[in-house]
Amino acid sequence: GTVVDGMWKPDFSQVESDDFQPTANNQFALLFPEKRPFFLESKNLLSTPLQAIYTRSIGEPRWGARLTQQLDGANYTLLASRDRGGGGLIEPGLLSSSVVEQPGESTATLGRFQSFAGDWRIGGLFTYRKYQDDSHNLVAGPDILWTPSSSDRVRAQYLVSATRNPERPDLYAGWLGQSLHDHAAYLDWSHVTDTWNWDTTYQHLGRDFRAWEGFMPQVDIVEYDGSLGYGFYPASNGWINNLTPQLLLTRTDDDQGNLVLRSFAPSLAVNGAQSSTLQLNWYPDDRQLTPAGLVHLRYSTLSFSSNPNAHFTYFSTSLRLGEDVDYLTGDKGHGPQFRVKLQVYPVDRLELDLVDSYQYLNAQTPLSGNLRLFSERGTQLRALWFFTSRVYTELSAERDVIHRNLANYASPVNHTERNSLYTLLFAYEPTPWTHFYAGYRKSDAQTLNQPLFDGNQTQVFVKMAYEFAM
Repeated sequence: GTVVDGMWKPDFSQVESDDFQPTANNQFALLFPEKRPFFLESKNLLSTPLQAIYTRSIGEPRWGARLTQQLDGANYTLLASRDRGGGGLIEPGLLSSSVVEQPGESTATLGRFQSFAGDWRIGGLFTYRKYQDDSHNLVAGPDILWTPSSSDRVRAQYLVSATRNPERPDLYAGWLGQSLHDHAAYLDWSHVTDTWNWDTTYQHLGRDFRAWEGFMPQVDIVEYDGSLGYGFYPASNGWINNLTPQLLLTRTDDDQGNLVLRSFAPSLAVNGAQSSTLQLNWYPDDRQLTPAGLVHLRYSTLSFSSNPNAHFTYFSTSLRLGEDVDYLTGDKGHGPQFRVKLQVYPVDRLELDLVDSYQYLNAQTPLSGNLRLFSERGTQLRALWFFTSRVYTELSAERDVIHRNLANYASPVNHTERNSLYTLLFAYEPTPWTHFYAGYRKSDAQTLNQPLFDGNQTQVFVKMAYEFAM
């Protein structure tokens, strides 16, 4: 069928907060999933191996319109929106990315199509964003998916980009009004059977490739990834359903052939009862390029998830132990990273969601008597009470605290950063298309070298939303 839908001066304050992600030691921009209702339409159609379409790049839309058509042998969608300029643009790099304030309002358009013919799925996309100062970015290219058998899948994608940067060095030193042209390519083959499975991937992202409506934070790389595993099936009626030892391999070079990352890991994947999964990886000698040069890292990772029962519906945890890099300086250190997430229904009408994260890093060669470089603790709690299937209230609280030991940094850094977000929402949805919301949201950001208050926002809202489609 054909669907036409739109939005005018939308307000998404009722959308639930993103799951907490630590921010103290990230090499590249963080990826957050789309949760705004308008942009969730055709979400699967917009997905491609190279993430050239990322609708959260449209930060504060004034309006939006979309046409979607699903036929027996083809699907397509076209979307146009006027963005007031909230949020930022991702400026990618080889070793890190930057999120830069947008230079003003822009018009963002995108299109995506797929056609189906037997074992083949052939598609293509384009995105185009233009600002008021005539800076712009165009991305376009085809993609294919081929499934020659039930065990094999081949995907390929090729994109070209043409960019004219803003002339705004006050926002970003690299924005000098210059024109950039480059390409990106992707190819992978995966083979999965009851026993043997393997996957091999190649991708090349040119130095001047940009995707202002996508999420591609690293460029100037040629990357090869591979995995090989063999599955074992223990006796039935036990807790363990499947054991798969694996070997994981990644090599990344820059466009000149210099090593950026070399990673090799023996791994064990376990599938068990209650939809549980366990993954253990050991990295005996990763080599990673940092601003301080090439470093050798040894570490292990563990991840576990399960759906225990009707009241304890979800649990996951991840742990990293061993050496890591402080990406502010490029120096090596050691310390743990831990995260846990759970969802429980203590009673039928109450849902509780918790995310808790903790990490620290100690210096290998400290500049002071204290080994600690930084620590971060982040906690997010969300509670929903359902009065009926159409009426509910939600309370959420989030707090993140980062401490850095100034004595171990040669350059100035923030000593303490505190961020918090509190939300209270009441929702009434009399029909699937009509929504009433009332809520309160307060956020605080504080940076302490000397006590310095950076800013806060408080919002109270009452609104009605009506969804329409033709």
